[in-house]
Amino acid sequence: MREFEFTGIGDCKSVCGLDIIPCGDMNVVCVTELAKNLGTTVANGTESLLNCIVHQLGVDLDTVVWIVHFPDGLIPGQREIYMLVQGTREQDDSLRPNSLSWSSLTASVAMEFLLGDNPMIGEEIRLLPPA
Repeated sequence: MREFEFTGIGDCKSVCGLDIIPCGDMNVVCVTELAKNLGTTVANGTESLLNCIVHQLGVDLDTVVWIVHFPDGLIPGQREIYMLVQGTREQDDSLRPNSLSWSSLTASVAMEFLLGDNPMIGEEIRLLPPA
């Protein structure tokens, strides 16, 4: 996992963990909330964070599975959480504002995605095309 800086809400300097895992013709992109992040959380800045990854790193929205990860103990009493994030793509290859939906993943299913072993990759989890 590498650190990735992004501009959060109100131009706030923010940082998260970033893994991009090739999986056949798809890429699993996992962003992780970091305890050292004093800026916008990955949950509150997901749209701008994902758009930043697309435009800065050249990730193709049509080939991405997005996972957001909150490590165990990041917030006292909170267990590790993995979320599958889906949204609608705009014509300019950005995510449509307010189009994101979140689905909980068990740790074992998240690991299947991160290891490229999940048969769902490339099927119903792709982003919706532009309207």
